[in-house]
Amino acid sequence: MTVAVWMGNQNRSSSTALVGSQRCGPLLFDVLEAIERKGQPSQRPDDLVKVEVCAYSGHVPGPACDHTVDTWAVASHVPTQPCPYHVKADVDLDTGLVLSPACRADHRWESQTFLQWPASVRRYMQDRQRSGRERPGFAPGCRPRALADPPVIVSPPTGRSLVLIPGVTPEEQQQPLEADAADSSMVLNWYVDGHHIGTATAGDRIWWTPSVGHHDIVVMDELGRSVRRQIEVR
Repeated sequence: MTVAVWMGNQNRSSSTALVGSQRCGPLLFDVLEAIERKGQPSQRPDDLVKVEVCAYSGHVPGPACDHTVDTWAVASHVPTQPCPYHVKADVDLDTGLVLSPACRADHRWESQTFLQWPASVRRYMQDRQRSGRERPGFAPGCRPRALADPPVIVSPPTGRSLVLIPGVTPEEQQQPLEADAADSSMVLNWYVDGHHIGTATAGDRIWWTPSVGHHDIVVMDELGRSVRRQIEVR
């Protein structure tokens, strides 16, 4: 038997006020305890194989994954992607910043393991006052140029217009400017119509006060790579 409990709104959307461990969990155990067990447990299917995975992510363990577990997987769908969240970094013991191999000379350093969240997940957790032991930023001049792809604008979304609510001041309708980057500590500069709006890391957001018209939004990372998005405000 498989039992699943889902709670949310009547329009099928989720609700952050309904925490699974506090709402769905008790109901799930009530259902499980109410089920009358009949017969013997079913036999394990023949097409399952035992595989080792990262205990945190369920992906193939990488060199930075400290804890692994053995689990069952369908033979035709064995996990193949290495864990993208655990990373090792060489940390300067005096500053706490990350050193690239070319920067380690004359520094006291040690290799440490960190969780590297995607920028969108980092923003989500920050909004809910949650955090993990994320990798620090690179020491000045130590970031490898080939470390990551250019940033990707997440907000405002592509292909959409922004409609201001009449009677509400623009300052009360500020819009978030957000971008994803492989390195969430990457410093990003935001420009709207050629004017510098602000600076934030990829894991953070800044707020823009919109005005009616067409706008050109540009984000540039600290390596000089930039992406652009056009938006209409009505």
